[in-house]
Amino acid sequence: MLLVVALPVDSAMTSATSTWMSLVRPLLAQDPGAGRWRWQHPYPQGNPLYSISLTTERSGLAVGRDGVILRTLDGGARWEQIEVGTRTPLYGLWSRGRLAWVVGARGQILHSRDGGERWYEQKSGVREHLFGVWFSGHRDGWAAGVDGRLLGTQNGGETWQSLGSPTKNHLRAVAFDDRQRGMVVGDRGTVLVSDDGGRGWRVSQTPREVDLTSVWPVLDGSFVVTGAEGIIWQTDDLGRTWRERRSGTINRLTSVRFIDRLNGWIGSMEGGVWRTLDGGANWTRLEDRLDYGIHSIHFIDARRGWACGEAGMIMATADGGESWSGQAKGDRRSLQAVAFVDREQGWAVGAGGAIRVTTDGGKSWTGQESVITDTLRSVDFSSSRQGWIVGEKGVLLRTIDGGLTWEPRPIDTDLDLHSIRFVGERYGWLVGDQGLIRQTADGGRTWQAKPAPGDFSLEAVDFVDRLNGWIAGEAGLIMRTTDGGETWVRVESGTRRWLHSVSFADAMNGWVVGDDGLILRSGDGGRTWQVQISNLRLRLLSVDAASPRDVRVAGQSGAILQTRDGGERWHRDLSGTSTTLNSIVSFDNEAWTVGRDGVILRYAGAAAGRVQTILRRY
Repeated sequence: MLLVVALPVDSAMTSATSTWMSLVRPLLAQDPGAGRWRWQHPYPQGNPLYSISLTTERSGLAVGRDGVILRTLDGGARWEQIEVGTRTPLYGLWSRGRLAWVVGARGQILHSRDGGERWYEQKSGVREHLFGVWFSGHRDGWAAGVDGRLLGTQNGGETWQSLGSPTKNHLRAVAFDDRQRGMVVGDRGTVLVSDDGGRGWRVSQTPREVDLTSVWPVLDGSFVVTGAEGIIWQTDDLGRTWRERRSGTINRLTSVRFIDRLNGWIGSMEGGVWRTLDGGANWTRLEDRLDYGIHSIHFIDARRGWACGEAGMIMATADGGESWSGQAKGDRRSLQAVAFVDREQGWAVGAGGAIRVTTDGGKSWTGQESVITDTLRSVDFSSSRQGWIVGEKGVLLRTIDGGLTWEPRPIDTDLDLHSIRFVGERYGWLVGDQGLIRQTADGGRTWQAKPAPGDFSLEAVDFVDRLNGWIAGEAGLIMRTTDGGETWVRVESGTRRWLHSVSFADAMNGWVVGDDGLILRSGDGGRTWQVQISNLRLRLLSVDAASPRDVRVAGQSGAILQTRDGGERWHRDLSGTSTTLNSIVSFDNEAWTVGRDGVILRYAGAAAGRVQTILRRY
């Protein structure tokens, strides 16, 4: 078996430890120049959670995307993230007592014997994604995944064997009512049943070819199955015949759970919860709908239950699902931009008029009233008290009291505004759709229009002083000014890709980023541009040049790149998420990035907390 532990690399290891380390095989390949980022919002993290299970009213686990494993010892009042050294999505979870198994992408199987504090990697022998796992007792277990893959173990997972499968459809969930009778469900109405512990499987004829997502045993060969289009099917004879139950919805039902032969619950991707009190014959939709899609629902008795899902959502109920309260904290509205005025004070803005402020470096974030419901695209502060925000439909906001109040300011357009930049409190520039450029020299009391070549979408503007500025946008557009924006000159970028962000460290050294992993650098004030190698094909959405040598980039799939040598070499940091990151900012050796689902991350240092996997038999 494989013991997975977090171990800092120390050059002063003893010879005994060095011998032990010769067995190391990293689960996660690490760039030695990479840095690490920590979650600040939502808490404890914001990656989607795919499965949740509590074994007592206090002890439980949840797993999800990007290798996330969360554990609680107090019923969910606090969830802590357990680092296991993998970034592969973890889809399925089974726990009983202090034993737990997790399955995920590329054949990943992890096992814990102490309630989730430490994890061992088990060899599945396959590379296909595994979605569901089930154990009867502590030795007999089964796992199911893509292309009809079925696995079984009779020794607690020390060894897993492939089981014969009569289908190539993806299998999403597996359940057994004892050691012999089991059922697997999957895409296109696939149901497989076994009455010999999984050694042999037969296809059950189901009413329709609709994707099935979850299965749970009720009693003695009775199973309930859920799926797309509001499907609830029930069988009392191990799949020989089926009865369709009414759900009253066409939404995808993702998870079903029973605690005994009468009481069961179902969760859905649109946040609805259904309950049965008669073994599944009738289902009632409960009134309290959760704000995010449910991937997994779990109850330990008729009153206490939990649900998890999108954006790291964890909810709990103490009244059988009639009402739910959040256990994972934070506003999940997507964030588009972030700005800091010092190491402690910063703002993030985004969808639905969201404005969030921190005064402690991001340890805590609180909302500020914007009186706006449109998406806010850019924020800039010229001091700790005076700041500006722009957004969709010509939204322009100003504060002169650090955001305690935000005042809409008039501007002669209702086009979407994408970026704003001030130098001091008087001089500012903003850009937006259809070649829109506006500038002010009186602190925003009046704004003057400036011409642009064509009606390209202008995505970003940056100035380093009153005179020198740059704009980047659609179809590879880059413009520069040396007279404070009175005139703009288009320069050749060498690309027609969409450019999303521009940042200059001084009047000479700057960077632009865009689609397909594009990074451009200029060392002559933006007159000419050279491509730098990012080794990514992702959309890069934000760049921040703290100095001519220190630059950071953020973008799709949680990508964060940083260089310490002006871009000669770019290193990909460990962001801990594959959620899109829309904006990144640095201040005095600190850095923050924000993105979709309310994500806020803070830089934790170079190679902080690197994780290795120790191979040890037990």
